[in-house]
Amino acid sequence: MKSDGNYKTSQRIIVVPGELIAEGKLKIGSGAYSVDNRIYSEYLGIKSVKDNVVSVIPLNGKYNPKVGEMVIGYVENIAQSNWMVNINSIYPAMMLASDVPWRVGSNKLQNYIDIGEAIIAYVSEIDEVKHIRITMKSREFGRKIEDGITMTIPASKVPRVIGKNGSMISMIKDLTGCRIIVGMNGIIWLNGEKDNLAMAVNAVKKIDKNAQISGLTDNIKNMIMEWKNGISGDVDE
Repeated sequence: MKSDGNYKTSQRIIVVPGELIAEGKLKIGSGAYSVDNRIYSEYLGIKSVKDNVVSVIPLNGKYNPKVGEMVIGYVENIAQSNWMVNINSIYPAMMLASDVPWRVGSNKLQNYIDIGEAIIAYVSEIDEVKHIRITMKSREFGRKIEDGITMTIPASKVPRVIGKNGSMISMIKDLTGCRIIVGMNGIIWLNGEKDNLAMAVNAVKKIDKNAQISGLTDNIKNMIMEWKNGISGDVDE
């Protein structure tokens, strides 16, 4: 339905780039910009107004890294002293031999992490020309991934997968018994028994497809409980 120039889906307003989303003395958040005291959207996304701040959560797009964030990535190139890692961003990330938690020589880095292998790391530096450096050292989860599976969603959907104060992802973990780590870049690692793992993957896919819908946590919970009780066959293969 259409209202006041905005499209609404379950009370969540979807806006397009360049669309007027607010006027007056409001603060400008991410995904928005101001011209002559009018605030416009930068993206196709969901309009958000919270604590007098107007922002837009993009529905699609690559990951925009921030220092300190946890990411999951795939090694795509190896040089003499560093790995280049795809972290679902416009720019690849560099990880030096000194950024791994074990002692590594200056050559044959592929003996430690080879092309195509996945890692969990943290963004440690971003310079003015968007050179990104990541590290696996001195953090709780930094490691090479050697089990489980990974899946990728748009980075903009990560907050919905995590939920308020971690409510959504904690619920999925508890109900499926799976271990799950959500990279802020939209790459997710999951591990668990086969059927439970399939259900956890299906839950994340449903969140990805329905991120704009309100009441999604209860929806996902009901879906998992129906599956556990043998009522639903709604599991993607």
